[in-house]
Amino acid sequence: MLETYREELARFHEALAREEYEHYSGRKDALDLEPIYDRYGHLFTPEAVEALRREREAIPEAFETARRALDLLIAEATERALEMAVRPLTERIARAEAAAEIAWDEEVLTFAQAQQRLATEPSPARRRELHAACLDILRRTNELRAERWREMHRAARRFGHPDYRSVYRTLRALDFEALGRQWAQFLEETEELYQAHLQEALWSELGVRPQEAHRADIPAFLRLERYAEVFPREGLRAIYADVLQGLGIEADRQRNIEMDDEERPRKHPRAFCAPIRIPEEIKLVIAPNGGAPDYQALLHEAGHAQHYAWTSAALLPEFRYAGDRALSEMYAFLLESLLREPRWLEDALRFPASEHFLKLMAGQRLFLLRRYAAKCEYEQLLHATDEPEEVAAAYAERLTRATGFQYPPEEFLSDVDDGFYAADYWRAWIAEVWLRDYVKTKFGHRWWRHPRAGRFLIELWETGERYTAEEIVRQIGASAPTIEPLLDEVKIVLGRRRRRR
Repeated sequence: MLETYREELARFHEALAREEYEHYSGRKDALDLEPIYDRYGHLFTPEAVEALRREREAIPEAFETARRALDLLIAEATERALEMAVRPLTERIARAEAAAEIAWDEEVLTFAQAQQRLATEPSPARRRELHAACLDILRRTNELRAERWREMHRAARRFGHPDYRSVYRTLRALDFEALGRQWAQFLEETEELYQAHLQEALWSELGVRPQEAHRADIPAFLRLERYAEVFPREGLRAIYADVLQGLGIEADRQRNIEMDDEERPRKHPRAFCAPIRIPEEIKLVIAPNGGAPDYQALLHEAGHAQHYAWTSAALLPEFRYAGDRALSEMYAFLLESLLREPRWLEDALRFPASEHFLKLMAGQRLFLLRRYAAKCEYEQLLHATDEPEEVAAAYAERLTRATGFQYPPEEFLSDVDDGFYAADYWRAWIAEVWLRDYVKTKFGHRWWRHPRAGRFLIELWETGERYTAEEIVRQIGASAPTIEPLLDEVKIVLGRRRRRR
């Protein structure tokens, strides 16, 4: 039974990842999930999950790897069942956004193009106007999103869980109480430092006063227009090859990775990695828009792509497709961190980074960390209520307070990923600091130029998703990854070391 189940699960992942890649890369207008779930839906029924539980109970405690494998299969089947329950609504939302158009000057922009244009529009007033047009599109889909949210919660209860949070507390071992203490601590300890940096950066980079900062300004804030020429879009492929070459990996010989950097009107502005068949077929997708964010996105997705491409084909499907999401994010953040390394900037881009640039990069990172801490706190409210519309105002208030940018309540559902993925990002940020410190200690401050560092990472990547992010960090010497190194790193770069207690 298990062998057949695993074979079908791998085929399901291939079909789903291929369909999502075709749609979100802009190659296909409609997201057509129905045939996939019609074919493989029997893998995710309550009966199928119960059969997996019986298999799990029959495994002796001494067989830890076999028990872990079944735990992952049970978690995966349950999560996919929730997705299957909302599949029609997911398709309708995707179709509505893909079909939406915005008349802008003498152009007609797709929803995806409009979101990208926010980064390059120099006028604050025009950014707000364009963002308002994007919000009109979101308003038209928010009723669908709310019904999708309700149906996902109903599905969680049908699988025997008291609520949606219980699914992830039980099956993915997310300790929301401990994480909540981290989010609160981080927001409290970085508040004064962040506000001081934001006030200066908003005026110097955008000409916007802090009290006027708006959600529409965020893409331009992250773009760092004055440094855009340092990061030309035509240099992306060369940088990708250079980073890998330093680690002893020849990009042009990796036939299992394809980079998709073509422009398409409906291509999703958010870069992503589509692991269609691990490790045989990996798509690295980026929508270049110019500037440092392109390089951040490329390096981040390169971390995912290398992880999947080096995963051992001999691993069980659940150790290739169904493990801890924070693990691959940790590897992605590790490569992305190069953009904050003065030595790498000079080596790779011939850019002797100034203190000003490095502080801007640190400030951007702090913005993201605070944004995600607030998002995570908000998601605890969202998934504890019976009616999602009731917490729309709380979404706007929490995100505005944490980031300093005025957030609209209309994004209270579009800004939420399924399955508490924001919490997985958070865990990955914490774990990555420990991993990077180990790599620097073992291979030197220019670790990206050492093939031995590449071989070390390949050894980790080959284990696929067998371990969690925290388990990998413990294997390299940390008793338990804590939040303190992340706090220290942010405060040192922005000018104030964390107060020791």
